[in-house]
Amino acid sequence: MTRQSCCLLLSSTWITVSVLFPVHYWLLLLFPTLSSAAPIQLYGLNYNTRQGPDWDWDKCKSYERIIQDLTMIQKMTNKIRLLSMTDCGQGEMVLTAANALNMQVYLGLWVGPDHTEKFSEELDELDVVLQKFDQYPNLVLGVTVGSEAIYRKDANVDELIVYMNQAYEVMQRHPSAQNKPVSIVDIAPEYVAQEKLRQAVNVTYTNTFPFWEATPIDQAAQELENDIDFLLSLSGANEKPFIFGETGWPDGGFIQGVGVASPANQAQYFADCYCLLIVEKGWDTFWFTGINNDWRQLQDPNNTVEGTFGILYSNLTLKEHFQELEFTCSDGVTYSFAEMDWTIPTLQTTAPSDTASCSVHSECLALELPGLCCPTTDGIVLNCCDDNPEPSNAKKNVNSPTVRTMMVMVALLALMIICL
Repeated sequence: MTRQSCCLLLSSTWITVSVLFPVHYWLLLLFPTLSSAAPIQLYGLNYNTRQGPDWDWDKCKSYERIIQDLTMIQKMTNKIRLLSMTDCGQGEMVLTAANALNMQVYLGLWVGPDHTEKFSEELDELDVVLQKFDQYPNLVLGVTVGSEAIYRKDANVDELIVYMNQAYEVMQRHPSAQNKPVSIVDIAPEYVAQEKLRQAVNVTYTNTFPFWEATPIDQAAQELENDIDFLLSLSGANEKPFIFGETGWPDGGFIQGVGVASPANQAQYFADCYCLLIVEKGWDTFWFTGINNDWRQLQDPNNTVEGTFGILYSNLTLKEHFQELEFTCSDGVTYSFAEMDWTIPTLQTTAPSDTASCSVHSECLALELPGLCCPTTDGIVLNCCDDNPEPSNAKKNVNSPTVRTMMVMVALLALMIICL
C-alpha cells in the first residue's frame, strides 16, 4: 500500500468514524469527567428481606445477600425504609448490615389483620433492636406504625394511635431513639379524611400511587403534587414535616382498572417525580422500590404488577430503561443513572469449611439442592449454597467504551502506524 493510498484510506475511515461517533463522544471517552449529567440520588428507598412467599421455607434472604442488596442500593441513597421488625428477622439483620455500610434506616412496625395478636411481637423486637444498637445514634431515622392499615381496614385510627404511643414509649427507653420521629403511614385520602390522624402524628407520612388510581402517565406527577399540596394545607398537617413513605410505578404486568405498567411509563414517572417532587418541592421521598419483588406474583398470582416496581431487577441488574434514562429538571441540571458504577458485588458466603456440618439440613436434602447446605452466621435463615447462580454483572458504566469502539480505535491506530 502506497503512502498516498494509505492516507486516503485513513481520511475516509476517519470521516466515517466521525459520523458514527461524534466529537462529544470522543471527548467523553477520553475525558469522562466532562459529562454534564449529575448522578441520580434519592432521599431513600423501600427495602425488604423477602425472596419468597409466606409458605416458602427459603423465603428470607441471608445476611450476605442483604449486604449485597444494600451495596447496590447505596449507589442511589444512604437511607432505606422497612415495614416490619419481625418478618424474616429483618429489623436486626438490616440494621446490622446498614451499620456496617454506614447507612440509615427508618424502622417499621407491621400492622396486619392479626395485629391484636402480632403487634406486641413487633413492639418487643423494636425494644430489643434499639437496645442492641443504642450506641449508634445516627443509625435509626425514626419509626413508623402500619402501612396503609386504615385503607385495608386491618385497623382503625384509634388502634393505630394507641400503637404509635406504645412505640413512642419504647423509644423513650433508648437514648438513641428518644428524639426520633414516630408516625402512622397511610394513603393521602385517609389523612385528608381523618383529622384525628393528622393531629396525632408528629410527621405526616403517606403512601400515594397515581398508578393505582388509573391516572394517565402524563398527568401522574402533577396529580400527585396536587393531592399532597391539598393535604398539607389542612389543619394538623400544615405545620408538620412531610415524608413520602412510598410512591412509584411498575414496568410490567396487567390489572384491569389501574394505570398502564410499562418500562416507558416507569421511566417517565420516575423522571417527572424526581424533577417535580424532589428537586422542586424538596419532599423527603422513599421511592418504591429499590429491587423488584418477583416473589409477590407467587404470593398473589392475580397481581402481576406488584413485583415490578423496582429500579433494579431481582438479580440486582439496573433495568435497561433506567440505564438509558437522562432528563433535565427546572434547576437546569441533567440527571442520569449512567454516572454510577453498576457492577454487582460478589456475594460473600459464610459456609463453614467442615463439610460434614453441611449435610444435616433435611430441607435442602428433600429438595435435592446442589452444593453445601449450611446455616448462615446470623443463625436466622438457612443458606443453601449453589442453589442459585450469582446474577450476572450489569455494565460497569453505561457510558464506558464498548468492545466495538475499542476495536475501531485499535484499527485506526494500526492504520496510522502503517502510513508512517
